[in-house]
This record gives sequence, structure tokens and C-alpha cells, in this order.
Amino acid sequence: MLRRIEAVLPWSPVAAIFGVILYEAIFEKTRSLILPGAEIGVVVVVAALLVVWLATRAALSLATRAALWAAIRARGAGRAHMTYLRRTVTPLTASAVVCSIVVFVSMLVGWRLMPENIAGLFSITDGNYSRWNYEYAYTWGHWFDLSIFNPFSGLGTTFWTNTPWLNPGALVLQLPLPALARITISYLIHLSLLLSSLYCLGRVAGASRLAILFAALVFVIMFFPPFTMRWNTIVHASIAPFRLVTMAAANFIICSLIIAAHGVQRHAFVTAIAVGVMALFWGVYASATYFIFDLMVVGGFAVVLLGTAPHRVRLLASAALIAAAFVATGMSGYVDALASVSIRVRPQLAELVNGFKALIVDDAVRKSFFANLSTCQNQMEQYLPCLSQPSFPFFALSLAAAVCGTRSRNAVFRAISVYSVLLVFGLWFLGVAGSIHLFGAFHEFSVQHIAFAASVFTVLPLMIAADWLLGEARALAWPIFIAPAIAAASITLFVVIPDVYVKHYPALFRAVITGRYKGDAETPIIRYLREQIGLQPGAEFRGSVATYLGQSETMFRLTAERDRYQRIAESPLYLWLATQNPHQNTGLWQFGIPSFDEYAHMITKALVRFTSELLSERPFDYRIIRAYEIRPDILRMIGVRYVLSDAPLDTPGLTEVERLQTGDYWDVKLFLYRLENVNLATWSPTEVTVLADGNALLKAMKSDQQSLQKRVFLSSPLPVSNLTAMKRGSLSFDINEFRFWGEADGWSLALLPLQFSHCWKPVDPSDASHLVRANYFMTGLLFKGTVDARYKFEFSPLNSRCRKLDASTMN
Repeated sequence: MLRRIEAVLPWSPVAAIFGVILYEAIFEKTRSLILPGAEIGVVVVVAALLVVWLATRAALSLATRAALWAAIRARGAGRAHMTYLRRTVTPLTASAVVCSIVVFVSMLVGWRLMPENIAGLFSITDGNYSRWNYEYAYTWGHWFDLSIFNPFSGLGTTFWTNTPWLNPGALVLQLPLPALARITISYLIHLSLLLSSLYCLGRVAGASRLAILFAALVFVIMFFPPFTMRWNTIVHASIAPFRLVTMAAANFIICSLIIAAHGVQRHAFVTAIAVGVMALFWGVYASATYFIFDLMVVGGFAVVLLGTAPHRVRLLASAALIAAAFVATGMSGYVDALASVSIRVRPQLAELVNGFKALIVDDAVRKSFFANLSTCQNQMEQYLPCLSQPSFPFFALSLAAAVCGTRSRNAVFRAISVYSVLLVFGLWFLGVAGSIHLFGAFHEFSVQHIAFAASVFTVLPLMIAADWLLGEARALAWPIFIAPAIAAASITLFVVIPDVYVKHYPALFRAVITGRYKGDAETPIIRYLREQIGLQPGAEFRGSVATYLGQSETMFRLTAERDRYQRIAESPLYLWLATQNPHQNTGLWQFGIPSFDEYAHMITKALVRFTSELLSERPFDYRIIRAYEIRPDILRMIGVRYVLSDAPLDTPGLTEVERLQTGDYWDVKLFLYRLENVNLATWSPTEVTVLADGNALLKAMKSDQQSLQKRVFLSSPLPVSNLTAMKRGSLSFDINEFRFWGEADGWSLALLPLQFSHCWKPVDPSDASHLVRANYFMTGLLFKGTVDARYKFEFSPLNSRCRKLDASTMN
């Protein structure tokens, strides 16, 4: 076993991961402390690290002596054995083992103390959304569905594209364990997937195992929670851990390209294509939209690799076949459809051309660009060497190592180094261009997303430098592992513990063992809403809730410089700190409570326009959909049965049904109001107004709010002339479908509290019912007599045209 100690060192984090999983499973099941619960604080943590170091060193020393004794007894053959052992079991391997343990323990301690910090695990808002998306996809989707209908937000939309089907880090969230145990195991698996891909990439490139281990430690220190809290680097691992899976998939595609370009094996071409195609679909299932950023980075590297490849034709053929697989399976059209319907502005090539043209011919633009060239702004400090940032030494060393690596004898190392240098200057250019909005809508695709996708090329130059040091000056290489260990332990001991924990929670040691996070609480308001309008597959829709937040006196005191619309973005963390539940978004959805709330890139253009015209009075952050203004008639029409406010409301038609108040520093007050006569697929207007222009239609609705129950606004005439009010109607949702039951004496139009889409297809087509777009973006179901209609949401890579039709009507 000692012969292979260096070979297994890079896999030690994976072994430690399974150790923690075992601990979590045993401890969380028994609910008993495995370690003594004495409050011994930081001193004991440091002492424990010292004991680990001494024990490791002693074990290696004893093992070495025993192996040497056995080798001497073997005489002739033993001399070679002894020489090999002297080379492998050295202070260098001991240093690598101990430092890896220090980094791993420091990381785990930080995880257990930072539940809702932006640098924590599945952090507030975005991270919670990712986790909820993973968990609810099982209830509301079929296996391997890429696009799953989401009935909980924004009058029905689609779940985020981070599907759980091929992600074991998402699968473990279904385990019957407490929240923190599931989250911890999930993150450990996400990390192990990334480190495995980094190991394969390093080995294919020709790096030693210890150099890869060093690169892995550096990546964890710089881009993984809780250490990003200190460096101010990109926190996507905290808010969107599926980005680690897309990055791992991209790493495997890069491996396939390197094999195609430099492989000498007999079946290198076939291996490259197989690995590349499998990694491609793995990345798409991890997140079809965000994987595009990783593919952009992969494409750039393929171009650079082409310059040094001995097998250029094989490389080009491999890249072409992988791209052809992406197009032939409909993935390109699917991603295009997602982008077309999203509120995110779609970039146009003309904007890119005009931006470069302005930079060349316009003196004012050029002066602004060069004025900003020497400053770090527009989030550049999170991924570039900026003097004012604590991450400057890391990014500067990486750039220096990349410059030196361009002279490496290893052709793959040269390609990696050249590409790393180009990425730094390319990201710098894009960051400066973004500060003056040079390329228009292209800046909607944040440079930060590309920078995180390229972060592996920030640590690869350091891997190359470590590989040279280990090969040319191995006796002097042992300190390289100490730097990450010191950084990890220092951040946990002197940043995480004092700033996040000790101030309010003095029982440190017990908190490290048991963890702080217990999941979002079911407050009295949440419990009431779950009982009244909680939604289950196949159950009848009973209404939704709208949140009207940002007006709390405490929030005003804490953020007086912001208005109510702006304070909404701060309210999730504020309410979670005060009540252990944000009372919006996932704080509602995870208890099965549908809401008008919607967040982020799955928001449709139609929903934003509707909200802007009818439920707000001034511009708002288009990534956050709320009832910015309380207009009871509009809310009734879209199925809102309850309004949750952080201040008392004196609005006709609202009846208070529940209240929550806390004291102390936060002093939050929450009020829950009920609306009567709400549209639960029970409204059946008989008067029709046809307005082809969407602007005119929305203005007409705004001016005639009181008659929305009897009047419907359409963009095109109905195929029937007269409508009768239906006698009764009900709506239910199931996996990727809705079901409507209604009864009428003649032709009736049921107004459904559901966004219209051309992707809704009848399960049993019939002339007795069909769908129309009503009231700008809602669904109208035209039927005659008694109907029991089921409609499936059929949007997939092979059926993406329907979503593009939606986009054309939204525009």
C-alpha cells in the first residue's frame, strides 16, 4: 500500500467526503453527540489540528521504518524497494496529507456555522431556489425531463434548468435526514465531482498527482465556501452549486479535446468523442442555460489547443462531432427558446459590431474606456488581480505562473498557459466594456458567469508551476501545501468564527458538531397558508398568495437610503433572521404554497410587462416579480387569495386573518390578509373586447379594473359570437399538466389563473374545448357543455418551437 501512497493522495478528499457522509448519517439518526460537548473553543480546534499533524507524521514514520526493514530482509529486490519508498514516503507527502486535512476540517467547520451567509451553503435566495428546484423536481416532474412546469410561481412558469436527474449531489437531498445533513452531503458530492474532473484533466495534461492535489486545494481555498467570505471572489459555489457540475462536465470535454489532439493510444479518437458527448449531455442536464458559459470557455481553449496539436484534423473532427450532437438532439434550439422567452435581453450581433466601431471611431467612448482601464469595477475585483482586494496575490501569482508556463516543454501546458493569459486580458476588456455599457444587451450575460466558468484556468497555471517545482526542485517543494492550509485555518479561526458566530452564539464547539441550520421554520402564517392553499399534485387549486414587503419600520431604519421597491431585495435575509423563514419565494414554495412571486431568469417578458403596467407605479428590478402595489381587482383576477404584508394595510376588500410579531432588535411585524371572490378558474366573463395592440389592451384593463370579472380582453376574436357564464369550474395541477372541469349551458370562456403558452397540448383533443390568450398573458379555456379537459406542457429540445411562438406573442 505504501508504494501507492502518492497515487491515492489526490483522492484523499473523496475518502474524507465519505467519512463525513457516514458521520452525518450516524449522528443525525441517533441525535447523540459523538464528541464531548465541552465548550473548549478555538484552543481545542487548534490542538485537534496539531494532534492530527503529529499522528500523521508518526504513522508515516513508523510505516517507513517497517517498510525499510522488510526491504532490507528481502536483500537484492529490497534495495529497489527501499529506494522507491524513500522517494515516496517523504516529508513532502506528509505535508500534503496534513495540509489537506487542515483545509478539509476548516472548510467543514465554516460550513456548519454559516447557514444563510452569502458565502455559505445554498445561500439565501439563489441558493435556496437551487435547492428547492432540485427537491421539487421529483414531485412535479418526470425523470430526465429537461423542462418541468412549475405551478408555484408567477401564474405558472418552468422550474430552473438545473435538473437533478444526472447530479448525485441533488439526489442526496431526497434522503430522510435533517436539512443541514442533506445540504452538507450534497456539497461534498458537488465538490468531489469537480475534483474528480480536475484530477482527470491534470493527468491527461501530464501533471503529477501531487501538483493536481495542490491545484485542488487552491481552488477550494479561493472559490469554495466559506473561504470566499474573505477573498471576495465569485460566490457561485454558494448560490448555484450546479455550476460546479457544469464546470466538471466542461473539464471532461477539455480532456476529450486533449486526447484527440495529443493522444497516442490506438482508440484515442473514439475515446475523445465518447467522453466529449457524454460530458456534453451531463452538462446540459446540470443546467442547460448556464452550461453555455462553460461551453464558451471550452470553445476558446479548443482554438488555442489547435495551434499546438500534432493531430489537428482529429481535434477538429472531435469538436465538430460534439457540436453536431448538440445541434442534432435539439439542444441548441431548446436553449434558444429558453432565451427568447426570458426577460433577459437577447444580445444581437449588431450590438457587438457597433460597440467595436464606437471604440475605434468615437473619441468620447475611447477616452471613457481607457479611463476605466486601470480601475477595478463592475465586479472585476472578484475574478481579476486588483490591488485593493485581498485576492490580489492569488490572481497575480496565477497570471505570473501562466506567463512562465508559456515556455513549458509540455505542449498541453503551453496551451493552458497561453489560454489563461488570454482569459485574464479578455475578461479585463469585457469588464471595462461593461462599465461603459459598450456592447448593449451583451452585458446582460454577466462577465462574472464567464469568469466563474473559466476559474479552473486560474488554478491550472499554479498546477503547472507546482509540477515543475516537484520535478526540478522536489526537496524545496514541501512549503507549497502549507500556504493553502494556513489560509484555510486562518479564515475559519479569525474570520468565520469571530464575525459570523461568536458574537451571537457562544456555544462554539457544540455548534460545530450539531450545526446551526435547521431549515426554514413553519411559522403560524406559513402554517395557515399551507392549510388553506397548499398545493399537491392532482389536488384542486385553492388560490395563491402575493407578498407586499419592504415597508417595515425596522427595515426602513436599517436601509433608510432605499425606497420600498429597492428594500424588497433585502427582505428575504431580514425576515429569515427575524423569523427563520423569508416568507417569500422558497420560504413559501417548500411548504407547497403557490405565490405570485417570481424570481430570476425564468421570468417571462409577458409577466414583467403585466406587472409593470398593472401592479406597480414605477420601474423595478425585473428579476424580482412582486405585487409592488395592492390593486385588489387585479389580484383577484390572477387567483391571489391572500396578501402578506410587513405593515398594516387599510385597503378595501382585505380582511386580516393572521399576524406574526417578534421583538428584540429585528422587531418584525407580518400581517396576512384575505381577498374574497377570487378567480380560482371560476370566473367566466361574457363581454369581449378585442384589442390587437398589447399596449392598448393593458391600458384598457387598467382603466376598467372593476369589470374584469365580467369582461375579458383578447388580442383576436373568438370563433363563437356569444358567451354564456359557466355554472361551475375547477382547476388542478399535476406533473407537467393542468386539468379543468367545467359545466355550462352553451359556449363559455373560463379564465384560468395561469400563464398562456402554445406548449399546452390537449391530452385528448376535442372540438369542445381549446385555449386562447386572454387578458394579455392569461389562459382562457373556451368550451361547451360539460368538459373534463387535461393539457400537457410539452416543451423539450425536440419540441421547442412552441416556446418561440410564446416569445413572438410576448414581444
